[in-house]
Amino acid sequence: MLHRALLARGVSSAHYARHPGDAADAPVPLAWTGFPLRQAEHTLQRLTRAAGWPYVIPTEYPRLRRVAQRGDALFHFHDLSGGISPLTLQLLSRHAPVVWTLHDCSAVTGGCLYPMDCTRYLEHCGNCPQRGAWPLNTLRDGTRQMRALQWWLHRKRALHYVSPSRWLASLVQGCGAIDRVIVIPNGVDIDVFRPAPQRRQLRASLGIPAERPAVLISASYLDDRRKGTREALQALSLLPQESRPFVLLLGKGQAQPPGPLAGFDFKHFGYVDEAARLADIYCAADAFLNCTLADNFPLAALESLACGTPVLGFRTGGLPEMIDDGRCGALVEQGDVAALASLLHRFLQARIGSDWRQQARAHVCAHFSLERQVDAHLDLYRALAKSAA
Repeated sequence: MLHRALLARGVSSAHYARHPGDAADAPVPLAWTGFPLRQAEHTLQRLTRAAGWPYVIPTEYPRLRRVAQRGDALFHFHDLSGGISPLTLQLLSRHAPVVWTLHDCSAVTGGCLYPMDCTRYLEHCGNCPQRGAWPLNTLRDGTRQMRALQWWLHRKRALHYVSPSRWLASLVQGCGAIDRVIVIPNGVDIDVFRPAPQRRQLRASLGIPAERPAVLISASYLDDRRKGTREALQALSLLPQESRPFVLLLGKGQAQPPGPLAGFDFKHFGYVDEAARLADIYCAADAFLNCTLADNFPLAALESLACGTPVLGFRTGGLPEMIDDGRCGALVEQGDVAALASLLHRFLQARIGSDWRQQARAHVCAHFSLERQVDAHLDLYRALAKSAA
């Protein structure tokens, strides 16, 4: 989104990725080209992954260095996990300013995206409780070495760090790894994610009963433990029978919900990546139940709010920074399923939240539009280019 928005502003921007896919507008691949080189790179990556050091060899650096040598370049990295070596950032910083947006905690851990209750990353990592789960699905535990590599990189003070949330900025600065982090919140395209003018007709077209309240549960993978789908279903199961809503499920996973949804009417839309259809589903829901157990600044919550659909959930990560509690949604303490069920019941009974739909849209337009995100990044880029001149 940022790349396309920069192009729309007339800024020269190129988008690269390790695994770009095959869409017409896919990013430029960073993998080596030509059969012998591609095979050699694949072998290197396979061996280092087996050793517990995935993507530690900076095979993408030569290509990106050629970009730097053209002059007036600035590199902005996002998700490194499973695709980019941290060493590439250090090497490129010798030629051009390098910005790294932290989308999770992996920059200060041995590779896990969120340490959850584990605090080993504060000392050295190793013996990782998450080994076996992506991106730590390696043959041996190399988290101690990967954590040491990343902290060495941070001590070089050659990179410029951005975080979408104050929560993550505080975490990485609090552990002593990174000195300064600039907070630039995520933004959404408010022209795409906007309230539907005819919700009744929209709900009918999606197969959602017009007169029943509808609650959305969404995750890339519904069985991802971190996303709190289990807690969302538990909260729904605590509602009185006469107050139970129609449930919308969005994401990959089993179409037949687990036990807590027995007795509920539901519709599973699967995984949807088309923005316009996503917006329709958000608009059709009366509330988005977001029970994430660890998250930075989830776009799904912003998209829902931009469509005028309030967010109810746990006070987790950057969510409290996104939701004006009591005005465009409400949050309870993480893991308090009973409190969440009570909150949802009062909302569905229209005892609270009568004006939350209007407030939700206004809140995003005022604070989290894509335009504001692009403006903040352009300000940062200009400042870095000026200091590098």
